[in-house]
Amino acid sequence: MTRKLTCLLIALCLLFSTVYVAVAEEEKPVLRYLGRDATFDLSNSPMIEILQNITGYTVEYEALPAGEEGLTKLMLLLSSGTKYDIVNGFTTYFDKALAAGAIMPLDDLLQNAPNVLACVPEDSASWTRVTGSDGKIYGIPQLLPTGGPVSTIAVRKDLLDAAGIEMPTTAEEFYNMLVAVKEAYPDMIPLTTDENCSLPPVISAFDCYQSWYQLDDGTWVPQALNENYKNYIAFLNKLYTEGLIDVEFPANDDATRKAKFTSGQAVMTYFQYWEGSGFYSAMETTDPNAVIDYIPFLRDEHGNAGVEVNLGLEKIFFIPISAEHPEDAIAWADAFMANFKAIYIGEEGIDHEIVDGQYRPIMPQFSVHDTVWFFMPAIDEAVAFEYWQARVRKSEEVERGYMDTFALKVEDLNIVTSPLEMLAPNDELVTLMSQAGINFSNAMVKLITGSVSMDEYDTAVDQYNKDGGKRIVELANAMIAG
Repeated sequence: MTRKLTCLLIALCLLFSTVYVAVAEEEKPVLRYLGRDATFDLSNSPMIEILQNITGYTVEYEALPAGEEGLTKLMLLLSSGTKYDIVNGFTTYFDKALAAGAIMPLDDLLQNAPNVLACVPEDSASWTRVTGSDGKIYGIPQLLPTGGPVSTIAVRKDLLDAAGIEMPTTAEEFYNMLVAVKEAYPDMIPLTTDENCSLPPVISAFDCYQSWYQLDDGTWVPQALNENYKNYIAFLNKLYTEGLIDVEFPANDDATRKAKFTSGQAVMTYFQYWEGSGFYSAMETTDPNAVIDYIPFLRDEHGNAGVEVNLGLEKIFFIPISAEHPEDAIAWADAFMANFKAIYIGEEGIDHEIVDGQYRPIMPQFSVHDTVWFFMPAIDEAVAFEYWQARVRKSEEVERGYMDTFALKVEDLNIVTSPLEMLAPNDELVTLMSQAGINFSNAMVKLITGSVSMDEYDTAVDQYNKDGGKRIVELANAMIAG
């Protein structure tokens, strides 16, 4: 009897122990999450249930307003001590909060986040962007998943072929092509672009496509102080003076320049891959026989071609010092990253499929993951680019625009990024670059259109320096040098 009673007590103890452990595992706090502006109804996003099932956490999600209002509200909330466990938003949010001393360091917490550290490896340059002046890590960086050049000049290849005009490889050939286009199609605009006169393949030919250029002595200077930039502006002025560029380009917004092309008014237009939706179908409606191709990145006098791409951060995940559950906030992020593929593009055979080595969406189920961008604390840097392309392939036209422009790399295209890209911004530098940059850009448009003589180019550069150009160089070089 005693033995039976003992066994019964042991069994009961084991039972209650099991129940206790199960309950303890389920007793996770409700987390408060504050994100960037949401372009969807947060209360109806299917991602919320998916994340709760995968991470085991119930999270109350809130979104900030768009633009400067969002930053203002964030700082008010943080300064008042409002208890959010997670803030996940733009780099400007992180920078302001860090400067205000409102963020806790994550070094110790990240030791318990092996999946985060596997997806954002220790040697990733992105960690530099979230490291404070004290050497501590204050956020989890989220790289942009895109890669490579994604903007170019779209051209009516069928019209070129009909007139016997060949695609250019140099600035001279590009000029000759425009002259031939104007002669062959006098009722059409040879080339239209936006108010900034953006022409990535053309600036490639002048070796001034970099936002920052390193001189022979090692000094970094902004594009405005690159001596080659004057030749580029003079070339654009020549095109404009001879009627080879849309005379209305300073007033063109994106919709206007695209409409001029797809309606058959222009032979060429500046084009960004995400504008593919509706772009090709509109052209087909105008002319079913139209064939769209793209101007390659032109080579300079030394035979080189190049483009600058933005491979910076999309968002930064951080934990306010007022957070009540920092360990759980990191645990939530780690659970997310442990299941990154399932959350980002879903299950193979249900949400996506693999065709010829490419991830392709299965619609409409794939759309369940449309709002994942709001919730992601990071990306798996090794594979996110391949997964991301499944999102591009949701629209045949966007896929076409992306894959076509991404394929524009000439074999030895020099792809560069800004040396400041992964450095925390300096407030004085940001302010000076904005003010001086706007003034200089406006001056360049006046030079291109001839409302100001090209003889005044050096005056515009002098004004740039007066607007803070010399200080800009000083600050940037100090930041790059570390």
